[in-house]
Amino acid sequence: MAGRIGHVGFIQFFELTSRCACPDGCKVGPVLPTLPDDGIIITVGISGGSVLLIVAFVLVVVYLIGGAIFMQQRRQATGVDLIPNRELWVSLPGLIKDGFHFVVSGVRSRCGGYEQHK
Repeated sequence: MAGRIGHVGFIQFFELTSRCACPDGCKVGPVLPTLPDDGIIITVGISGGSVLLIVAFVLVVVYLIGGAIFMQQRRQATGVDLIPNRELWVSLPGLIKDGFHFVVSGVRSRCGGYEQHK
């Protein structure tokens, strides 16, 4: 199989050529991987990213449940006050918005452009 990649202005393209793309080009069919002859069976498990997501999810659940129990038992909180670090979670969307605004707008001088700072 051969191919090429390129772009024209903002349009990107790629082209693949293969004898299997033509009618009756691959009469045998695609080549499938085979098991090794030494009798070892290769098993595929979950990826490291999946393990990381599972661990993160479990930690968040433990944090929320443990924090709610702590807030109820030690601080006698009720209702929405059971949420651990409630003030942080309430202000988080605004902080994320401010962070995106800072990154998108870049670090610019309010008194002019870069030419004034030469």
